[in-house]
Amino acid sequence: MDKPDFAKYSEAQLRQILTRIDKERFPDRVEEIHAHLAQFEADRPNRPPVDEPGPADAPVGIAGFWRRAGAFVIDAVLLAIVGAGLGMVFGNWFESLDAWGRAVGFVIELAYFGTMESGLFGGRTIGKRMLDIKVVTVAGAPLGLGRALLRAAVFHLPYCLNNAMPSGGDIGSTFPVVQGLIVFGLGGAIVYLCVFNRRTRQSVHDLLVGAVVVRAGTQDMLPLAPLWRGHVAIMAALLVAAVGAGAYVRSLFNDGFRPLLQVQRQVGRLPAVRAASVVSGVTVVNGGKATTVISINVVTRTGDVDERALANSVAAIALATDPAAREVDNLSVGVMHGYDIGIASSWTAKNFNAPPGAWRAAAMASH
Repeated sequence: MDKPDFAKYSEAQLRQILTRIDKERFPDRVEEIHAHLAQFEADRPNRPPVDEPGPADAPVGIAGFWRRAGAFVIDAVLLAIVGAGLGMVFGNWFESLDAWGRAVGFVIELAYFGTMESGLFGGRTIGKRMLDIKVVTVAGAPLGLGRALLRAAVFHLPYCLNNAMPSGGDIGSTFPVVQGLIVFGLGGAIVYLCVFNRRTRQSVHDLLVGAVVVRAGTQDMLPLAPLWRGHVAIMAALLVAAVGAGAYVRSLFNDGFRPLLQVQRQVGRLPAVRAASVVSGVTVVNGGKATTVISINVVTRTGDVDERALANSVAAIALATDPAAREVDNLSVGVMHGYDIGIASSWTAKNFNAPPGAWRAAAMASH
């Protein structure tokens, strides 16, 4: 094991090491640390005050937030390039997968991060290698493949489920609650700990498998401080808030927004439609004039669809199902098709806008 260069450490870091080092095994290192501390003490009158790391700061060798974030951005860009390439070859198949397309990206992310952050590749993805950091166990050993895969799965699952919608777009079920719990509860907890857990920079996925991200040259792993109880309380609050928000959205669609939900369900049953969403709102334009709008967006199963004819059918359903649709200033129908595999997406869309009277006239003309 290479000997650390204690001359590069701050006084606070040396004192931290001194409380945890095996004094019987490394007496020469203990003596050297004491010598450096004595030098710090002797130089103190001649040095201006400096900010030393406090007890909340991470031990020596722990990778900081920005270095980890930078490595992730590099990896994300590389995977986006891979996803775009796959889309050029398998785009039609991705489109046929409907909402399951995101599972493809999840498997790719799992394979990439899970294998490369394990001991098989030294705990380093391409991004981590470029920024000189790696994933290890809290004891400093390489992470096993199973633990690395579990760590990657927990980290990427919230992103995989974000914006995911069941086929047909029917969200009047328990899906919003489960989705909110994972995306906002688990995802929020992961982001929160990445930013605010300064003691070890471990997040949920790290703590679950006993992993930590360190500088690549780190040799001696010091015992890590336990997670602050305040962080645990805040994460619990995030989970509760996520469940409550999901339940609230469900209640809105089942009660106050029931007509819109009925439109969404009816549109989702059209043979060409794989998913639908309906939004009602007010748009304020220049001059302070308010315009009431209902927007219906549909995702078709393939691109071989007569968009204008489908838009007419969607508008007819809205006008027949929701009385409010007959009173708005503008009824907007968006028809789109494409794929989203998480790491890459490609969409083609056409929008049709008209007042309710114009839609009724178009429906009569088509008959």
